[in-house]
Amino acid sequence: MKASKYNIFFKHKGQEFAFNGMSCALAEITDDFKNIMRSLETLDETNLDEDTKELLKLMKEGKYIIDDNDDELSILKYKNYGGKFRSNTLGLTIAPTLACNFACPYCYEHTRNEFMDDNTKNAIYSQVEMAAKRDENVDIAWYGGEPTLAKDIIVEMSKKMIEICEENGVKYEAGLTSNCFLLDDEFIKNMLNLKITMAQATLDGPPATHNLTRILKTGEGTFDTIINNAKKMKENGVDVQFRVNIAKFNNSCNFEELLDILITNGFGGCDVRIGQIVEYSDKCSKIAGQCFSNKEMANEFAKYYKLLVKKGFMSNSKAKQAYFPRLKAHFCGADNNNSFVIDPAGNLYKCWVEIGEVAHSFGNIKDFKNMKIISTHKENIEYITWSPFEHKECLECTALPFCMGGCPHEAKKKSGTPDCINFKYNLVDMLKIYCDQVANI
Repeated sequence: MKASKYNIFFKHKGQEFAFNGMSCALAEITDDFKNIMRSLETLDETNLDEDTKELLKLMKEGKYIIDDNDDELSILKYKNYGGKFRSNTLGLTIAPTLACNFACPYCYEHTRNEFMDDNTKNAIYSQVEMAAKRDENVDIAWYGGEPTLAKDIIVEMSKKMIEICEENGVKYEAGLTSNCFLLDDEFIKNMLNLKITMAQATLDGPPATHNLTRILKTGEGTFDTIINNAKKMKENGVDVQFRVNIAKFNNSCNFEELLDILITNGFGGCDVRIGQIVEYSDKCSKIAGQCFSNKEMANEFAKYYKLLVKKGFMSNSKAKQAYFPRLKAHFCGADNNNSFVIDPAGNLYKCWVEIGEVAHSFGNIKDFKNMKIISTHKENIEYITWSPFEHKECLECTALPFCMGGCPHEAKKKSGTPDCINFKYNLVDMLKIYCDQVANI
């Protein structure tokens, strides 16, 4: 037996804790735990009392202790390859339009007044049908621009793709990323029929802050309309997730006030995510120099997490996943071989943030008879073959199992240099907050 290289030990409020990156297990530890860790080379498992045997078993299950022959890096590589080339689900991010009714100063998209035509729709249906016949489930993310400017297209396409999946006995799921300003009662009541079970809305703080950045093209604020539409979605059984985008220019927003407003409107304990504003494209020149680095943002995350715990928002299991490290096979859809982003003209991309930048497209869905052919395109291969295992800093990093090298798009921009996630810098702080949360339950 030997100790995992991904064990992290820390003290908090007079207690000692151990976290393991391979299992993401967190345990309060005793002298017995430490004695076992110190005596691994000479430990005789046959000569232990029952309590120590049980503790040893739990330590193995938490992967704090592994077999001498276990190679953790090889295990991570195996999981990484499996995750990247998993093909049981076709993931499509579909933008029915790149038009938008908002004028957010930090937007990275090159919006244009373009809507998806029938030829592109039919090409998507064809790929969905081929995937369904291969017994692949279908996962759709409606995106934009602002997708609700094309509600008729969402309704039409959803019905057709659901029909295809039902005919072939595969699962169909969908979610909506929207500013949620244009939602109407008819569409909201129909969302679950369209299998849109989750919607993400953005609220950049309470009204006074939000209405400075999440504005209409006329300059008008949008907070009240968004919160009212979110309430209607919740009443109709849609899971509403709120995103709060943070940069240096709005970091002084009264986040606690926003949480109080959410509680007052019936969203206590809902899923609230902190979004890091990043200068993804040249469109972001208005906020140049105003974005936090990942290391800087790590400190901000810890502050916001404390407030979420204080206000009772961490009772939501999905929210917990965002603030507690979890093992990753790969980073996101961009480095998965069966995930694609499609703009209204049918242009294909690997990453959401490249949508609309045709120079980054690797072809058009109308020109491919089979998605499996698309997988061999250079742009796709660049994303899929980028690997944290080729970088010394990743190989030596205890965050590797739940980071996997970070955002592949940002790594690509930096000539392959890994884009380390916030947990690399704030893991122990975040774990301490989690310990306090558990202690108060």
